[in-house]
Amino acid sequence: MIFIQVEYLDSFESDFKSANKDALSSNGVSLNVQDSDIKAIEYGYNVLLPEYDVLKDLITLQDIINYCKQ
Repeated sequence: MIFIQVEYLDSFESDFKSANKDALSSNGVSLNVQDSDIKAIEYGYNVLLPEYDVLKDLITLQDIINYCKQ
């Protein structure tokens, strides 16, 4: 799984190929994302973002550390 910020979606393939040209054994990578998937991601982002904003103010770094130690 890879997360690509929307502003880099159109240039990701060429950016990846350029940055990794010495390590690639093929012509690069290609994204196979359907429009319906993009719409679902955008919908989820817009609906969930306000909830994440609330959580980021409630959960501290120490809370995360304590959870990871469990």
